[in-house]
Amino acid sequence: MELKEIQELLMFKMFDQALQAIENLPPENKFDGMILESKILEQTGNVKQALTFEKHALRESKKKEIPLQIQSSLSLKVYSDLFQETPDTYTIAVDLISFIRSIFGPGRVRNMHKWEEEVTFALDYIENYVEAHEKPNFEFFSVFHVLGEMYYRMGELKHALDFQKRGLKILQNDSLLLTESSLQLQVIGNIYTSTGDLNLALEFFKSSLNLIKELKNKSILADSLVLISHIYALKGEFEQALENIYQSLNIFSDAQYHLWAENGIIRCLLIKGMIYKLMGRPSLALENLEEALIPLR
Repeated sequence: MELKEIQELLMFKMFDQALQAIENLPPENKFDGMILESKILEQTGNVKQALTFEKHALRESKKKEIPLQIQSSLSLKVYSDLFQETPDTYTIAVDLISFIRSIFGPGRVRNMHKWEEEVTFALDYIENYVEAHEKPNFEFFSVFHVLGEMYYRMGELKHALDFQKRGLKILQNDSLLLTESSLQLQVIGNIYTSTGDLNLALEFFKSSLNLIKELKNKSILADSLVLISHIYALKGEFEQALENIYQSLNIFSDAQYHLWAENGIIRCLLIKGMIYKLMGRPSLALENLEEALIPLR
């Protein structure tokens, strides 16, 4: 009997006939048979047995050239069932991270909406795990950050903000991740800059600045001042913009022999040029832009 015919038997709840037909399937259809048998067991109330068959099918899929998406979907189904029995399990959370990465690896952005339901389940599980633990694994944050970056590249800024904020929440649960929290605040500020919500962008950049002052990390501190200066310039508050850019330039200049400082000086000069241009002072704008180009020659 063909697989299609067995599926028709399932539709009409002819489970005994379907099971007999599955037993007679050739070896090359072993994977499909396991999936069909697990469906029968699930529909007849034998959930634990169905889970066992799903696990066997998952192992079988890894032996054969079963498409990655099918493996991932099956894996999620297995862990979804396990979740009912053993919630709050680190291993499941980590495997769900692997599931997300298997779908959204390089070049797979197109699959984002196709897998929305599965990803929602996975992320909800991860968040529940994080909330139950004082020191979550940094890997959990990275999943939200990667998905936020992907939505940002797709131009879906609302979703990008949602994921990046959820990632920030995870970082803020761990006092050892202040540097990462500061950088994540900058990421969210940049998204708000893209949406044109300049006041919100400024709020997040200032939060990043205040946080990084505690750590005395000059590189990130100077970057925060550049970002704040840029927002003030866009808001037309040029005095504040210049004040912040000069503070940043001083920090970069004090460490000018470091590569990060050299690049920072160029950024500051470019921002200064933009500020003077917006102020209607073209000669000062040109002077700063030309100075920024000197190291690049």
